[in-house]
Amino acid sequence: MHFTKLAAGIVILATATQSQAVTILTTFVPEGNSFPANGVASAPGTITGGGSLTSVFEAAADYWENAIGDDFTVSLSYGWQILGGGTLGVHNLLTEGGAPHRELSGMIRIDSTVATQWFADPTPTTHTEYTNYNEFTQNLGGGVMNTGRVFTGATGDASGRFDLLSVALHEIGHSLGLSSANNAFVAGNGDLDVDVTSPRLFPGSSIPTVSGAHLNLANALMFPSVSSGRRNLLSDADIIANMEISKFTQLGPVPEPLSMTVLGFGVLALLRRRKVS
Repeated sequence: MHFTKLAAGIVILATATQSQAVTILTTFVPEGNSFPANGVASAPGTITGGGSLTSVFEAAADYWENAIGDDFTVSLSYGWQILGGGTLGVHNLLTEGGAPHRELSGMIRIDSTVATQWFADPTPTTHTEYTNYNEFTQNLGGGVMNTGRVFTGATGDASGRFDLLSVALHEIGHSLGLSSANNAFVAGNGDLDVDVTSPRLFPGSSIPTVSGAHLNLANALMFPSVSSGRRNLLSDADIIANMEISKFTQLGPVPEPLSMTVLGFGVLALLRRRKVS
């Protein structure tokens, strides 16, 4: 993975050593096999692009592993299932423990409804299918932080389809703290925000939340809905919110977009919005 520099305005108070990192152990649940809870895995969804759920999900796990440097392991089962109701993905916490409460195991189901059209990027660490890139910032009380890293202007197979990488990143993000079943999140969310404390970056910030353990920031990865033709990467707000909830302290290199080839400003494929859980 290419995570070589930090976003502007970030000052590292503590960085992880090469041997430290959050570890996300992943297990794919094939068609016909049972999830740890909530039924049986279905056949793959409607995929275009040349990638697969397994390759994209592993890449998404790598993004999060590189973002948080604390020594901690979470185990996730994942696979396809017909979800319906406009839902692209669902995360369920299975076990948690420790102090603070951190998720130890969970499961993620990705919608395989035929009508849900997926773009599975064969090269999920590059973003050449998108012609526009924007970063968003906001002062949430502790200084100006990045609140969104967003690609739009999708071309080719990515056009008009939901980005599988974005949804995998979102659902894995729930397993690291932002989960309505996580006792640490529930205990601190009475005022509908995540209050950032030292030694994490931007202490004094209040990162707003909304139903279902999501961030109430329209361009954040952990916002509750996503458009087709759009790619959301981890923002500082997404990372820091999870670090605060789970009391992680070691920030890894922040993911930066790689060598995007600008193909021209096309029509944005942002006509449909779907929700992620």
